[in-house]
Amino acid sequence: MKIILTGPKCSGKSTLGARLSGLTGLPFVETDAELEELCARETGSRSTCREICAREGEPAFREWERRTAAALADRDWCIISTGGGTMADHASRRLLLDGAVLILLKAPLHLLWDRMQKTGLPPFLQCADGLQEFEARVTRLYESVEHLSDIVFTVTAENEGTAHDEIAGMLSALMTSRMHCLLYTSDAADE
Repeated sequence: MKIILTGPKCSGKSTLGARLSGLTGLPFVETDAELEELCARETGSRSTCREICAREGEPAFREWERRTAAALADRDWCIISTGGGTMADHASRRLLLDGAVLILLKAPLHLLWDRMQKTGLPPFLQCADGLQEFEARVTRLYESVEHLSDIVFTVTAENEGTAHDEIAGMLSALMTSRMHCLLYTSDAADE
């Protein structure tokens, strides 16, 4: 079992992943960091995701994401935070969701965009219609994964201070329910 955190860029996946790791003791892995390591091993050159995308273009970057998803697919008992576009890709989604609990973080577009202005826009959003492109990507991500998600949580300016604790409580309730189902299914099979 693994916990997959997904959501648009700047939705709080990294912060939540670190918090859940601290609460559960499970290791925390970020696909972006793993992608950078994979690229460094294969090319002999260290680059950030932003640099890889700018240098190689978005299609090549998405292929690096798929390869990273394949490398992480068999990991168990961990928390994996995906890059903002990873789960919009069918192949990456299929690889990562097997045996996973999926948590989708949503947020109002203006909150995400404001946060992104502070951290820097990725190369594919550095254009005249960057906000509209981002909105289309966010919509595509939500349409791709919301129906598959075990937990959907909308982060707002009002609840971002308590969001991690709320999500941890929701995850605890979900895992407790799943454990009960496993125990009762196992007990029924033994009878």
